[in-house]
Order: sequence, then structure tokens, then C-alpha cells
Amino acid sequence: MLTECADGGDAFSCYKLGNLYLKGEIVNQDLDKAKKYLLSAEDNEYTQYALGKLYLQTEKYDIQKTVEYFEKSSDKNIWSSYQLVRLYLLGSDGLEKDKEKAMHYLNLSAEHGNEYVQNILDDQEKFENEMLANTIFSLFVNLSRCIEEDYHHKFQSGRKMIDSKLRRMIQEKNQALGIKENFSHQQY
Repeated sequence: MLTECADGGDAFSCYKLGNLYLKGEIVNQDLDKAKKYLLSAEDNEYTQYALGKLYLQTEKYDIQKTVEYFEKSSDKNIWSSYQLVRLYLLGSDGLEKDKEKAMHYLNLSAEHGNEYVQNILDDQEKFENEMLANTIFSLFVNLSRCIEEDYHHKFQSGRKMIDSKLRRMIQEKNQALGIKENFSHQQY
């Protein structure tokens, strides 16, 4: 029914159907159909946000179109401005980091009622310290993995050699004592 309405030109149905195809929750994700229906929908901040998200997808990646759609809707949609904060703060393939623009959109998102962004601004020092602590912790975890892998790589072959030498010494000792080897009961 939704497809019928969308194909009949109903703007709201086009937006809803385009969003469904974009998210792939109820139907299989189909970015071509998502684009078709979203472009047929009424041009508003919700559609612009959805189109911005569409162009962030790997198959349709176009950072310039993403930024264009997010910027169009950033004064009305708090999530568009938040996405611009992330893009400008972290940078992206084809988009350089720009802290000034990131802060502009961060403040814009907070002004329009984004509580998450407002908490970041209120506790900016705490947030930066937590980010630093998480980064350092991640580095230690990765370093410990590297050390563990290196240890196993270096000492695993030596351990096998020691085990075979020990096994040979035990066999020689058993032979000297006259003990017959029973291979079914040995566990080395």
C-alpha cells in the first residue's frame, strides 16, 4: 500500500518508503530505491537528513553531497548539525578536519535542543579527558596483544624443542632402569 501511494506521488509515502529502504529494517536495504523515493519526497529537513545519510553509505558514498544535504537541514534538524560536527571534527575521505566548523555546528545543534550535544559542551573538559583515557586504554590493549603474539611466535618453537629433549631424556632414563615404554599411557 505504501509503495502504491509513493508511486502515486504522495510525498509523505515517498519519504517513509525511502527511509525504509535506506535503513533496511522491514525490507531489504536497497539504496537505489531509497534514493529514488527520497528524491521524490517533499524537500524538507527530514528528507535532506535521510539523503545525507544515504550518501554516507559505502555503495553511494559522496561526502560533498552528504555535507550539502546536512548543511541544508542543519538549522532545523539537530541530527544534521550533529552529523556535521562528527564529519568536521573527525574528517572523512574527501573532507578535511575543520574544528571551527565543527564547533559552529556543535553550538547550532545545542541551540536547537540537542541534549546530547549540550552535555558535551557542558562537560567538554571531562569529555576530552574520557576520550583521552579511552584512547590510552585502547593503545595498551593493542600493545598487550602485540606482545602476546610476539611471545607466542618467539617461544612456541623453543618450547616444542624443549619438550622433545625432555621426552628423549625420560626415555633414556626409563631404558637405563629397564622400564618398558607403554605409548598408550604416556601423556607429554
